[in-house]
Amino acid sequence: MPVVVVESPAKARTIEKYLGKDFKVLASYGHVRDFKPKYEAVDPKNNFKVIWQVPTNARKHINAIISALESDPNLILATDPDREGEAISWHLEEILKAKFRNITAGHKNRISFTSITKESVQSALKEPRQIDMDLVDAYLARRTMDFLVGFNLSPILWKKLPCGASAGRVQSVCLRLVSDLEQKIEQFESRNYWTISAAFKNSKKQEFKANLVVFDGKRLGKFGFDSAEAASNAERLLKELKHYEIRSIISKDSTLNPPPPFTTATLQQEANRKLRLKSTETMRVAQKLYEAGHITYMRTDAINMAPGAVKECRNAITTLFGTNYLSPKQRVYKNKAKNSQEAHECIRPTRLSQNAQGLNIQGASLTQLEANLYDLIWKRTIATQMASNLVKNTKVMIKSENPGLELSASGKVQLFDGFKKVYNESRGEAAKASDKDESFDNPDLPALSEGEAIDLGKTNVSENSTQPPVRFSEASLVKTMVDHGIGRPSTYSSTIATLIDRGYVIPVPKSNKLQPTPSGRVVVAFLQTYFPKYMEYGFTAEMEDLLDEVSGGRANKDRFLSNFWTDFAPKVDNVNNLDIKEVIENVAEVVAPQILVNGSSSKHILTCPNPHCDNGKLELRVFKNTDPYFSCSKCKYNQPFLYGKGGFIPHSEVMGKDPETGKNIILKSGRFGKFFEIHEEPSSKSKPKRASIPETFKEGDYNLDLALKLFSLPRLVGSHPETGTEIIAGIGPLGPYLKHDGKYKNLEKESPNEVFEIGINRAVSLLNETIGSGPGNLGVHPEGGSISLLNGKYGPYLKWNNINASLPKSVKPDSLTLEDAVNIVNSKANRSKVINLGEHPQKKGPIQLRNGKYGPYVSWNKINATIPKDISPKNVNLELAAQLINKKIKG
Repeated sequence: MPVVVVESPAKARTIEKYLGKDFKVLASYGHVRDFKPKYEAVDPKNNFKVIWQVPTNARKHINAIISALESDPNLILATDPDREGEAISWHLEEILKAKFRNITAGHKNRISFTSITKESVQSALKEPRQIDMDLVDAYLARRTMDFLVGFNLSPILWKKLPCGASAGRVQSVCLRLVSDLEQKIEQFESRNYWTISAAFKNSKKQEFKANLVVFDGKRLGKFGFDSAEAASNAERLLKELKHYEIRSIISKDSTLNPPPPFTTATLQQEANRKLRLKSTETMRVAQKLYEAGHITYMRTDAINMAPGAVKECRNAITTLFGTNYLSPKQRVYKNKAKNSQEAHECIRPTRLSQNAQGLNIQGASLTQLEANLYDLIWKRTIATQMASNLVKNTKVMIKSENPGLELSASGKVQLFDGFKKVYNESRGEAAKASDKDESFDNPDLPALSEGEAIDLGKTNVSENSTQPPVRFSEASLVKTMVDHGIGRPSTYSSTIATLIDRGYVIPVPKSNKLQPTPSGRVVVAFLQTYFPKYMEYGFTAEMEDLLDEVSGGRANKDRFLSNFWTDFAPKVDNVNNLDIKEVIENVAEVVAPQILVNGSSSKHILTCPNPHCDNGKLELRVFKNTDPYFSCSKCKYNQPFLYGKGGFIPHSEVMGKDPETGKNIILKSGRFGKFFEIHEEPSSKSKPKRASIPETFKEGDYNLDLALKLFSLPRLVGSHPETGTEIIAGIGPLGPYLKHDGKYKNLEKESPNEVFEIGINRAVSLLNETIGSGPGNLGVHPEGGSISLLNGKYGPYLKWNNINASLPKSVKPDSLTLEDAVNIVNSKANRSKVINLGEHPQKKGPIQLRNGKYGPYVSWNKINATIPKDISPKNVNLELAAQLINKKIKG
């Protein structure tokens, strides 16, 4: 029987179900060949010849395909319909043609489809084609160029800038986007302005609101009132006027058409805003939906929809919502695809008559996450063929006896919901922020007539301030990448994930925003100093356009690579020959204006601000696995890159004086949150005393009184009446606590002030509730060391040496035996065991074999890759571990 090869086992199962017993469907499990993981893998002097190797974990899958072909050498390549899918088919053909005579280059054994449905697969089988070598050349050009950039820039970073982990053609430019925005936020200077609004009642005593828009004969802009006094004077004049009437009413009906169907970028943006999914999570869930046959291919920048799908969509709208919700004419969405072979469909459901609930009724068994994403895609697709949303906009101008003064009221009334019955497109925060500058919208603006007298009610003066740009979320970062032409649908999510994994970008806690780390900013400064051309947004977009030309057969791969390498190689050699001290000094000159400020002035300096220092110079310090910082060349003064939960904060705030020392108590922000510090002069040898601020305290609580209370901890509550031992109250890493006789009792975080106020009676009562007053020491472990039963933040747990093991829910502390305890801590100890396999052959840094809660896995630089169930942990060596890590990074 013919052998059909796809990428994944899930896709194989779906297709095999459609093709039946006459076909054998196997999975390649992704790419079957990769660059040899060494610098020599690409030879620029030999026409960019590539040395390929078959990864260890791919050999068994290739052997399975070879075994099946020995029975019937009829090979059908059905990998994904994009450059990566075309490349996998080419790799398979290159490997297999050495063993089977009938498999040759140019043989029509390639089929492709954008949705995994029975009709699509069977239709594709009738139209086999040759492997598209233009698409393969584009894949080879991209991989080769990215390899040359990564394998040349990353070692330079390791040598010249130890805090740098890696650099890449696309990731570094994306990092610049985040870094540049952060700099704009830091340099933003807020400006205050005042607005005046008023409430009016018409002749029927119906109320509506209006804004003052003309004053003293001049139209007011945003900064029409730049002081509270000027605004108050204008408000007083409003109240003194006796007569107001409607000068004019302008009403206009407007239509809002539905947004186009999803592309990869817009799906990632909406899933991030509506479902709070990361880009990688969105693509992972979408991949499962595609492989199960529920949606079309999820890596696409096309918005067009197949005619049959449009018809099915319109029929579904008529059935579900009625003909009045169907757009009178079929909506056609088009974007110009440079290459016809890459002109895929949009992302849409394969069965538009069924939402997620309908799929589950049919036996799809979607997870909640899959159902949520499917519903989002279904609603967006259905909306594209629905009627427009109709709105009536009304603008009312109000005059008084003072001809130099006018107010404006606006109302918006929805006449017909149209597509919004199903789908509301979310808006970015920048767009939402701009809405605040618009005049009042009165959802229920009453009926008014020109010349109608109206009565003034309450007036209100509002103080406002301009806001800095909003940090990127994953959604807005993807949108900006698309706007600048950085990356392609298959790379958006992996690029952002790489920046986070490398420690260049971190998510702001309790937010979906992204901010650059100190290391990320220093790396951007280095690359912009020594490789400015390759950090330009325009250059990256130009490279993507040229790759599109290659994939369309309009440009030559080798010429493209030659032009790139001829320009890039000399720059690499030049930087390699530079002294590391010179490099760091030049980078410091770029970073210093962002970090170092002399007092309140805007003059940035590299001179040590310590008044007792003899003209020392601040130097940039960079180390591996540590945030960079500035320190003086002569004294002990140092200046870290400060950032807290809200982002980088280049300043501190004085709370007041410490009554004991007379020194300033300063509110600061550090990597792990805000804290108070008793200031010490840079020349002092004393380490500043600090007190972290627990999360339970709100910013409005930050004052001198709170600081003094925190510095008073830990404090003596009193002596225990039974033991005579001291009871101490304090705040630790897990929150407020009581300590008595070596045992701890956590206090309620919901009552943050209790740690300052708790008395002896309350403390004794709480301590009597702890498990620590019960069994305590259970006995000695067979390997030595006591096992103790303690009460922690999340319940009872066992402690043995450095092992902490939670008690299983099925085990009651009262009935716990020493034997039970030994088994529990041994189990945890085995999971905690770490085996060092060696240094990653390409990316540096140790790879470790670990045993986790869900089974064995390998770990490298915060990247964890599960070991397949068919591979024993005993057989995992450094080579296999590196392949698993690399596969996880590629996503």
